[in-house]
Amino acid sequence: MPKLQPLPMFDEIPPVLPSNPSKVVVSTSFGKDSIAALIESLETYGPDLVVAHYQVVEEEWPGTLEYGQRVCDYLGVPLYTAQGKYYGYRCLDCGRTYLSAHPEKAICRPPKGCGSRNKQFLRMVESVHDIIEWRERWVSKQVRACTKYFKVEVFNNWARNNVSSRSYCASEHTYCANICTVIVLRRYPAIEDVQIT
Repeated sequence: MPKLQPLPMFDEIPPVLPSNPSKVVVSTSFGKDSIAALIESLETYGPDLVVAHYQVVEEEWPGTLEYGQRVCDYLGVPLYTAQGKYYGYRCLDCGRTYLSAHPEKAICRPPKGCGSRNKQFLRMVESVHDIIEWRERWVSKQVRACTKYFKVEVFNNWARNNVSSRSYCASEHTYCANICTVIVLRRYPAIEDVQIT
């Protein structure tokens, strides 16, 4: 078995930082890593450009959002939130079941689906427990329902709808072999110029 190489320290990773963003959105769980990302963003860009975003998950520890609001108040950072909500459908043409965050755009997507918009609404999926029931199996390393459906997708949808085209989003949702969290800056070039107020 080959010897594993240690991961580089964060200060060894060459920074690729935007030079003139209109806003920097830090996706946060209010754990130590994302609070560190929030503080680093404040130190790099200043309090006028940084906002925090928290993805509400029904199964989070009680008080997490309130704790996060206190952290943001202390740091002087506005906090935005969003919560995942999915519509569960059965395709009336091929029988496949699927989820959509946008009922008006719901389609049985190829390659697994047939491309039909002919559907039957089955149920709402709004929590990790709902995902487990929907899939009729437990989540796994390959299917991380909390991360995929209720963190990454929620943050990306919120960012696409609320962040200007010159904004950059610092997200903690890039993982290295499930060992550590790496903070990345992602640009959304196709976003319309919508201001966060």
